[in-house]
Amino acid sequence: MSEKIQELENKLANAANQEEKVNLLIELTAALAGTDIKKAMTRCAEAIECARAIPYPTGLARSLIRHSQFNSQLGNYHAALEQVIEAQAIYENLEDNKGIFETLVTLSNIYQVLGNYADSLECALQARRLAQTLGDEHRETKAIFYMGLAVGQADEHEKALAYYQEALDMYESGSFEDEYGRSLTLNNMAMALYRMGAYEDALSYGLKSLKLTQQLGGKHFEPVVLDTVSLIYVKLGDLNSGLEYALECLHSSQQLSLVQQQVWALHAIGRIYQQQQDTQALDYFHQAQELAQQINAKRELYESHELLAEAYESQGDYEKAFIHYKQFHKLNKEAFNDESNARLQTLNVQHQTEIAQREAKIFEQKNIELEKEIKERKEAEALLAKRASELEMVSRVSTSTTSIRETDKLLQEVVDLTKSHFGLYHVHIYLLDANGQTLILVAGAGDVGRQMVSEGHDIPLHRKQSLVAQAARSKQGVTVNDVRENPAFLPHPLLPNTRAEMTVPMIVSDQVIGVLDVQSDEVGRFTEQDIMIATTLAAQIGVALENARSFEKAQEAVANLNELTRGLTREGWQDFLVNRVVEDMGFVYDASQLTSLQPLAEVENVWLSGENESGLTVDDSSITYPITVHDVPIGQLAIVPDEVSEDVGLDIAEIISAVTEHLGVRIENIRLFEQTQAALEESEALYVGSERIVVSNTEKGVLRGLIESTILKNMDGANIFMFDEPVEDGMARDVTAVAVWENEGVPRTVQVGTRFTVEQVPLMKMITPERSIVVTNIYEDPRIDDATRQILENYGMISFVLFPMVVGSQWLGMVSGQSISPVVINDAQQRQASSLVSQASVVLQTIVLFRQEQARARREQLLREIATKMRSSTDVDTIMRTAVTEIGKTLGRRSFIELGNSHANGDRNDNGATS
Repeated sequence: MSEKIQELENKLANAANQEEKVNLLIELTAALAGTDIKKAMTRCAEAIECARAIPYPTGLARSLIRHSQFNSQLGNYHAALEQVIEAQAIYENLEDNKGIFETLVTLSNIYQVLGNYADSLECALQARRLAQTLGDEHRETKAIFYMGLAVGQADEHEKALAYYQEALDMYESGSFEDEYGRSLTLNNMAMALYRMGAYEDALSYGLKSLKLTQQLGGKHFEPVVLDTVSLIYVKLGDLNSGLEYALECLHSSQQLSLVQQQVWALHAIGRIYQQQQDTQALDYFHQAQELAQQINAKRELYESHELLAEAYESQGDYEKAFIHYKQFHKLNKEAFNDESNARLQTLNVQHQTEIAQREAKIFEQKNIELEKEIKERKEAEALLAKRASELEMVSRVSTSTTSIRETDKLLQEVVDLTKSHFGLYHVHIYLLDANGQTLILVAGAGDVGRQMVSEGHDIPLHRKQSLVAQAARSKQGVTVNDVRENPAFLPHPLLPNTRAEMTVPMIVSDQVIGVLDVQSDEVGRFTEQDIMIATTLAAQIGVALENARSFEKAQEAVANLNELTRGLTREGWQDFLVNRVVEDMGFVYDASQLTSLQPLAEVENVWLSGENESGLTVDDSSITYPITVHDVPIGQLAIVPDEVSEDVGLDIAEIISAVTEHLGVRIENIRLFEQTQAALEESEALYVGSERIVVSNTEKGVLRGLIESTILKNMDGANIFMFDEPVEDGMARDVTAVAVWENEGVPRTVQVGTRFTVEQVPLMKMITPERSIVVTNIYEDPRIDDATRQILENYGMISFVLFPMVVGSQWLGMVSGQSISPVVINDAQQRQASSLVSQASVVLQTIVLFRQEQARARREQLLREIATKMRSSTDVDTIMRTAVTEIGKTLGRRSFIELGNSHANGDRNDNGATS
């Protein structure tokens, strides 16, 4: 290559005329591109200047195209766009179709980089049609390649792969030879397969492209292929190979002064170090940020800020993470807005005659950007929802096991719940033996887990080939996202499908008592967030296990002293009741008032003799529950129904039963106040934290957004109707108006909350989940019969639209718009409205699901509030007053509470007294 360059330099020095000089400079530029891009750009700039001075239109256009390609490589997309448009105008004046072809494919490439995939595909299609007109198979193949590039960047990877395969077939079987084009196509096929998840196939094509590129000496393209191969190796879990190719990509890019490729390589290296939990990741991300700032590459710059934010967040430096997240979101918007504005200005200057067409395309681009922004928001919301869901799952597992006292049952319940709730392949729990030298398998999920436990499986703490032992020794979670590549993984024949494993120590009072071992059949399943969730779960399991162990030890002691304890309890409560003031031994809540019970009869020994342990009865018209301590009844909580025959529902019975249980515990064991209060505060903090990250909108807000963004704004009214339940087959019988809007001065015909049947709204029979309905004029549309027309006239509807709201296979309802005069809606407006209604359907589904969750949370909150108020009491009188007051207020019923047999010799009067 150096000989070729020297030969061209010699010819250039002896050029016969200026046109020959321009042609030699262009040829020299191509030769220099693979070794020194800056020098190549300098020579290309000389060609442009010389061609302008002669003038030499063809040479000028060729020079502009070449220089624009260099600008694109360096990230100067707007300068590149201006040069290509100038070259296109020259070729059009010259009626040079081959030159026009080159401008079209170059424009296609620039537009896809700027995110304008519709224009990118249109340019590629025009180029293909032009190549077919010319009968040029080589150029047609090149155009097909750019078609694949455009649709691939729009995330249509299967279609992109089909275009690349067509281009590859033509490169390999055509009458022309272009090994460089074949190498480019192989690389892009690798990227398409990578984005489709076919990583093994992607690696095969990527290595083929790299080998061919290196054989051809295509230095300026080599960094792109190296970056592709690095990405694939990382996805396959081979971080070492991924790092090797990423570093080679960085070195090659630096040699060629390809700053944009340097940024990509730095990102790739940083991501690998981030996965390895290596703090070097921050250094590479900062280098990428600085380079992106130097060339003002906003896309690469906001990606750098995003990676820095994630890195700082994983290290717990939330202040710096927040700063970079703010920069990321700011630059994300600026990148698209700046590119769109610059492109609009350029096109206005160069193509005044195409203003209307270009504005339409810009509007389409805005829609694409809007969809992307919505998609990104949904992904962010999905991530927050996933984290909230995982925390909720931890809370559920913890709550489900709190009441289990037997150790074996507790551990089995934990592994089964963890596996099912988190969708895992398998879950184990190992416990350290008494000597602290061996980890013994004590619980495993499902039949496989029970079989392994029965086999007496254990792991020595000092064993190196064991992730479980490693977690116990280090007191830190261990994650391996591809166990086949990790020598410390200890396989088991009963678990052949394990592909990823995470082990987390269970620590209580800074002592390891065991290890929680979770496994997945998916490579790359676990993240840093998963370790945090699993650590929280393991800590709660450890506490629950220690509580269960303590309980079992206490149960063993209680078994020996049970009868003595019961006797002492009866004796102690007999003395308590005898020494108490009579008026303080019971309270009644009636008609929103709390009063002491009337003087009690003499206390009978039957209450404390153990003869009435199954339940208490005040009289035939009341429902009572015993208050017990150590299985000894010490009093009763009674509810008087409004009617004798009234049945107490299951929810009420559960609430009363829970209250009486808390009463007995609090009265007998007040010293546990601080421990239970701390547990409650921890649970409440988790609940409040989960609430704060949930963001909800309203149906009215959704409708307002649709009106402002679609043809609905030209209508006189619009509504959102939702079915009672989502429909997957057929038609719902009823719909309810959840949001209503009328234009100013238009009378309201439908109120929020109004329900309609199919018979009342015949238009419902016209709509399906797959098809929207547009009626411009009910008097001219043959689909509207006389009966339906009469109903529509009554509602003042001359023109209307109906859009189905569908999420997946579920039909949620419909959005309607109506007008008192004909409104013409074209296909583009209808498509836009249908698209936005589909997006709104997801938001509305989220609102409905969130409200359902709220209803469930309110019932749980009821019990917590009652329990909290009882825990705040520090003596028996206050506890009893609080309990009966809260029960009465909550249920809206007359209720009372007493200790001892207050009715042994008489019946209760309506005011709570004994007669």
